[in-house]
Amino acid sequence: DDLDSQFIFLWISFNAAYAQDLDFSVRGSETNSFSRFIEKLVELDDDKALYNLIWQEFTSSIRLLLGNHFVYQPFWDHVSGKLSEGEWKNSFENANSAANRAFAKYYVLPLVSGSRNSILQ
Repeated sequence: DDLDSQFIFLWISFNAAYAQDLDFSVRGSETNSFSRFIEKLVELDDDKALYNLIWQEFTSSIRLLLGNHFVYQPFWDHVSGKLSEGEWKNSFENANSAANRAFAKYYVLPLVSGSRNSILQ
């Protein structure tokens, strides 16, 4: 009945079925391009539509997503032997701290970028 959850689960399933192990340079350049795109959207958002969506509609959903290690790419890098357990956990804690700082200061860009990275990587 929850269409949002259905979409997310289908998206994850689709990505799992067609997953390719991209090296960091490819993944990093895609992430940088997306971050620049979101930065431009935020810059042009004179009516604060993104800001209002995050703080009025999606705060709890974004917090849940960013706090889920199963959608965090370094966790899967650890599973595939690319990172140690300590490395991915340290990275996850740092990412969560950055997200909490962004929430505290009402910063849009890191929250949108972080959510996107969790879903698409």
